[in-house]
Amino acid sequence: SVLQQSEPDFELLIVADGCTDGTRDIVASFTDPRIQFFDLRKAPYFGYANRNVALRKARGRLVAYAMHDDLMLPDHLALMGDMLEQSEASWGYSRPLWVSTDGIIVPFCTNLDLSDELQSFLGQGNSIPTGCVVHSRAALEQVGYWPENVPSAADWALWRRIITNVAGSAAHLRKPTNLHFSASWKQ
Repeated sequence: SVLQQSEPDFELLIVADGCTDGTRDIVASFTDPRIQFFDLRKAPYFGYANRNVALRKARGRLVAYAMHDDLMLPDHLALMGDMLEQSEASWGYSRPLWVSTDGIIVPFCTNLDLSDELQSFLGQGNSIPTGCVVHSRAALEQVGYWPENVPSAADWALWRRIITNVAGSAAHLRKPTNLHFSASWKQ
């Protein structure tokens, strides 16, 4: 879904976090010069340290995430880039569409423009999948990269640091641009 984006100007950094499932061969079958593959040993927890290896090599002004079990809709990069540019925000998200393990699509209505929802998000939990988020590389460099010493929810920790410490955060695109598939282990 990344290679089918309407916005063609991007680099695709693929992080293999100790993959044993043939990922290496699949990535090697692509000849697209925008692809860079990081074949790394398994990092602790959810591979946050390996994400940081790739992010330190990123050259783009904006960072988007394509999780292995999500699908970007074809206009995800274009719409999210336009949203950040027009709003002058450093971090933004599109409306999450969660796909349950039985195939039901559930739209979430998280709106961090509302103070009570923002406070709930900052203090209680994350309802925005990583694939729905785009942020500036400058914001990432300002607050530090993904926390590597937390067992889970490092995305939420990073989002909170950007939102609370970087001027111009956050923007919200009410349109869905990504399908987030719930992992079967969450069932």
